[in-house]
Amino acid sequence: MNNLIKTVNNIVSKYYPVKIAFNKIHTLSHFFIESNNHNKFLPFNIDINGLILDGEYKNYKIVKVITNETLDWNNYILLYVSLLNNQYNPYVDENLFLFYLHTYNYLDNLHIKKVILQKDNNNIEYTIKYTNNNTFKLNT
Repeated sequence: MNNLIKTVNNIVSKYYPVKIAFNKIHTLSHFFIESNNHNKFLPFNIDINGLILDGEYKNYKIVKVITNETLDWNNYILLYVSLLNNQYNPYVDENLFLFYLHTYNYLDNLHIKKVILQKDNNNIEYTIKYTNNNTFKLNT
């Protein structure tokens, strides 16, 4: 998390003429780091709890995310939310948040390289191969 904080603070101080700390970024109404590639997607759909909703690993749950570090699912979600403007917060718009979560992220701290999946007592390490096929469906 410290590396992400430094990265974001450097971007804020370089491009935004405001004096604000990382933990207040979400209060800036127009601040948003566009770090997602909207042409690359996770190979399966997941819900906010990390449950895989389709494909070969349907009903498996993501318990850990491997980026440039290993985080449990809940901590990864908290890290991801900490970077987003309030309008992308899952409590404000879960669909928009999930869409971003499904896309390839350029920031090393948020880019999912591998996940640890769990079903019953079976754990699987799965290497993410992003696809250009967007199967994410908005909840309506």
